[in-house]
Amino acid sequence: RIFCVALFSDATVKLFELFLDGTENDLGQLAAASGTSIPASISSNGIELLVINPETTETAHLLTLATNVLTNVTSSIGDGEPVWGQFMDQYFIALGRDGKVYISGLLDGATWNALDVATPESSPDLARMILVARHTLFVFGDESIEPWFDSGAADFPFKPIIGTIIQKGLLHTYSAVAIGDTAVWIGRGKEGREIVYML
Repeated sequence: RIFCVALFSDATVKLFELFLDGTENDLGQLAAASGTSIPASISSNGIELLVINPETTETAHLLTLATNVLTNVTSSIGDGEPVWGQFMDQYFIALGRDGKVYISGLLDGATWNALDVATPESSPDLARMILVARHTLFVFGDESIEPWFDSGAADFPFKPIIGTIIQKGLLHTYSAVAIGDTAVWIGRGKEGREIVYML
């Protein structure tokens, strides 16, 4: 199944399912947007789709794939202002505008425990983006990147991999992408130039 988020000229944002014959299914309006065309993240656990569009007033929605029911889950996620989402090891993972990382219940994007939260600790810069690549959660700040792994702990299972901090940081928030299983992003070198990095 192929899904996309579309921004219309009237600032309406909708979720669509696209089909190979060129037709589409309108799954519903997400919210009104400010019109700046910030990208949305779409993550799937095989049962649900978590759609986070950081420029809308109600940023997070959950689509139940079996029924195509779209539910607003914005207020359930941390500070109520999630800006990006990913999926790893049966958890939806969301980054809040406050720079904190939140996780859902196992295979349950409707459940977000307020105690399941963490922040990067290696550098004082605020987390601006998260990305899953190579079965690792990368937490991007302006000056550093912390790779996290799933420790299997009963509480918040994602922990920093000790000794693997990347001192490059993220220059443009939405430039971090996974190409295949490799993380690629735009950072700034010591001399101040923009550099495209590949892990």
